[in-house]
Amino acid sequence: MAKRWYTAIRGYIEKHLKLEISPEKSGITNLRKKRTEFLGFEIRAVPKGNKYTARSYVSRTSKQTMIKQLRETIKRIQGNPGYVHLLNYKILGMHNYYRIATTVSVAFSEIDYELKQMMKTRFKTVGKYSKPYHGTSLTFDKLYSKTYRTWRINGTWIYPIADVQFKIPINFIPGTVPYTSSGRNKYYKGIGIDIKIEMAKILRRRETGRTVEYMDNRLSRYVMVNGKCEVTGRVLSSEEFHCHHITPVSMGGTDRYDNLKIIHKAVHKIIHANTINNSLKYLIELQLTDKQLDKINILRTKCHLEPIK
Repeated sequence: MAKRWYTAIRGYIEKHLKLEISPEKSGITNLRKKRTEFLGFEIRAVPKGNKYTARSYVSRTSKQTMIKQLRETIKRIQGNPGYVHLLNYKILGMHNYYRIATTVSVAFSEIDYELKQMMKTRFKTVGKYSKPYHGTSLTFDKLYSKTYRTWRINGTWIYPIADVQFKIPINFIPGTVPYTSSGRNKYYKGIGIDIKIEMAKILRRRETGRTVEYMDNRLSRYVMVNGKCEVTGRVLSSEEFHCHHITPVSMGGTDRYDNLKIIHKAVHKIIHANTINNSLKYLIELQLTDKQLDKINILRTKCHLEPIK
């Protein structure tokens, strides 16, 4: 049966779509006897009672690729400790992608073991190795436990490589989109929004000219407010997320945590609009309450702009 399906699918792709399939990447695998690799994962069927269930692993190739990437970043940190944030961003991104593998904790424990001696050699002159007993960021507190020993460099704790647990992958729910009224109701209640996934997307976003303090504090603030806009209360995806300086940098404001607000990008447009006409489109889109508009006017006043009435 499997051979018939393979022949039929290959014929359809070649005849109707005019495409060629890759013999190296196409084939038939008996998952009860052998693993198959897909998108960095290895999958196999294992017996469970009277049935079979899927067990997934981080592929060997993926583990070697991650070890290579982390080694390169570790070398950079020895010469410039400021790169510790880059290492954290990579660890968080890897955890986020591979945590749907059922044996993810085993895989990352092996990666941690492979890198342990190198980190000790490279970091002993620039950092301290212990349990993160104090000085952790809100992001660290939200996502990681304090039972794993790790390195502290430049006042920043490195996320423990081995501290990752399996999470059941959830299918996308059709209709959970911000483009229809019913979809928005689900979307803004947080259905389908995974804060950790959105954080990883935010970390990949490049903002030139920003300080390390700003990049770290905006993420900590996003975690603290559970990904919600501090004006509307809506859950924000990474595409809607903006970070606002309460006192603008041009007016002496800093990148300190207490000078930042997490807001919807449309709210940000309203705050900085010079005239009511410039903000009208966004006011109609958001349908703000009087209380929400008061919050915006307080932020506009800090920017030396007239309140919206």
